[in-house]
Amino acid sequence: MTLPLDGIRILEVDNWGFSPSAGAVLGDWGADVVKVEPPGRGDPLRALFGSLNFGEGALVNCMHEQWNRNKRSLALDLASTEGRGVLDELIARSDVFLTNALPSVRESLHIHAEAVRAVKPDIVYALATGQGSQGPDAARPSYDYVSAWARAGVGERLTPEGMPFLGQRAGIVDTSAGNFLAGAIAAALLKRERTGTPVDVEVSLLAAGGWIIGPDIAFALNNGFEMPPSRPDGRGAGPLMTWYECADGKRIVFAMMQPERYWPEVVRVLELGELLTDERFDTPAKRAAETDALVAALTARIASRPRDEWEARMRASEMVWGPVQSPTEFAADVQVEANGYIADATRADGATLRVMASPAQFDGAPIAARRAAPDLGEHTDHVLTELGWSPERIAAARAAGTIG
Repeated sequence: MTLPLDGIRILEVDNWGFSPSAGAVLGDWGADVVKVEPPGRGDPLRALFGSLNFGEGALVNCMHEQWNRNKRSLALDLASTEGRGVLDELIARSDVFLTNALPSVRESLHIHAEAVRAVKPDIVYALATGQGSQGPDAARPSYDYVSAWARAGVGERLTPEGMPFLGQRAGIVDTSAGNFLAGAIAAALLKRERTGTPVDVEVSLLAAGGWIIGPDIAFALNNGFEMPPSRPDGRGAGPLMTWYECADGKRIVFAMMQPERYWPEVVRVLELGELLTDERFDTPAKRAAETDALVAALTARIASRPRDEWEARMRASEMVWGPVQSPTEFAADVQVEANGYIADATRADGATLRVMASPAQFDGAPIAARRAAPDLGEHTDHVLTELGWSPERIAAARAAGTIG
């Protein structure tokens, strides 16, 4: 199957998670993504596990593998005259220039939009930022933990009332924002194809975080007060819109946003027919007024059996529910396996790594990881050979430190 971006060339000059995750999605969609990295050290994400005291090389660097599969790595010194010449050759052959470099770096390396378009006038210039490219904090460095989780309020909205501020999982908004940026790049490519007009694309972590909790923000702006945070016990949205713990400690989530429609079915599946005639719960108004008591009744019942027994009954019902799963359980989920949501990525040494595929599928085919995340400079010789370099020229540039 030909993927939608087959034949599109992406030149990626970036690091860490947000922008590279966009490149990974574009690679999943068929684009040829060349990632330019500094010789000798590469993207600092490569060394992250060492800095977090896991012991560099002791574990698979999951973030590097997740966000850099389906790419080729070119180790190139952009500060050198020859290195800059190579970059210009690559720009001239590319459809998209993707970067998260701060304004000062874009200026010093001459990779701002004007400099890039001086080489390729119709290129799509895609920029990943922390707080946007305007305003007093435009030049400040950031990560999703700062710009999205904290500043945009994602973490505040997810922290139960009265509880310590909730910590963020690795790259949770980087990944979402990267998908937003990849979609924007695809839209820009479509406009360029239709009109011939180059497009500047920008997505910031601050905007992405705001979009993720958009309903909370819109509620506050238009109602004059904020939606209350979750209760510490996770309850509060009604007995059919919360979670329950089973006898084996595993959990189930209910998400029935039309509770009266599903109430008889819930009672049947849980074998709680007596609740239909219980005077505390025999009308919608009473059920709403006695939410805590009703939750207590359902909690006690669901805690009487292990989750697999409840799952068997719920799968045969019309209830809207789901198991609360760990990453390992997700990977083994029957729907994940059936739809190919986990991709096998093969390294140059033949080893196979498993990574999460990006969400979109085309013509019903699972996303494939055509290659695992590359070693630093793994494709330097190959990329330069495509530009017409001889082995002798490559060797001389490597000896001079221009390439790695």
